Amino acid sequence: MIAFFGRNSKILNDCEEGVHIIMERVTSKTEDAYVEFMTGHDAAKAVEKIHLAVSEGRIPRLGERPVDVELSSQSALMADLFPVCRGVEWTGAYPTLAPRNDKQPWNNFKGFFSEEEMTMLVKHVEVPNRVGPPRRPIRVCERCSPDSRPFPATASSVPTSA
Repeated sequence: MIAFFGRNSKILNDCEEGVHIIMERVTSKTEDAYVEFMTGHDAAKAVEKIHLAVSEGRIPRLGERPVDVELSSQSALMADLFPVCRGVEWTGAYPTLAPRNDKQPWNNFKGFFSEEEMTMLVKHVEVPNRVGPPRRPIRVCERCSPDSRPFPATASSVPTSA
């Protein structure tokens, strides 16, 4: 992503994990990618640069794959990171639980992670090196689930799983 936007594009540093690649839960195919920039102006400038290339007839590609580039929001990122989460409105990175709706129980909040995701998290904790040693020291929960890093610490009063 850094090569795609250019080294001077002011993407967040690696330690701040500014690139989020969304994978389809069942097949693990990559879908969308979110790139966080230092400021909104930096993001708009990077998108404008790509749109200028498109207007000149150059199709933006990642490898062989043509891509569309558009501005997004932290709320859209969080909704894509937690797709099984229902009954939550995102304001930036902060979740707000919607009122319980007994007429549509399938839309009520049940957790940020599915039971299957929590099972896989436990398996990673039990056998942490089955995917090889990490390149840098990281928290256990960060290594086990790519979804856990952006989860807001301020939401500690909200259960993570049903």
